[in-house]
Amino acid sequence: MTEPRSPIQGLTDLSELLEHEQPRIAKFLRGLAIGALVGAAIAGSTIWQRRRRQQQHGPPPGGPKADQ
Repeated sequence: MTEPRSPIQGLTDLSELLEHEQPRIAKFLRGLAIGALVGAAIAGSTIWQRRRRQQQHGPPPGGPKADQ
């Protein structure tokens, strides 16, 4: 079994793979990768904000702890 690789290693491998591709394909894949990174950052930020809000104010009414 191989060890898990870091995201940076994956991006390095992708860069090496794309250096000989057609410009249109490389441009599309770069845009796809950037979109995925931006989407992950937005999702992570949203999750982080929700967790901080719950820690400050407690769970929302009707949430999982309301039944206890």
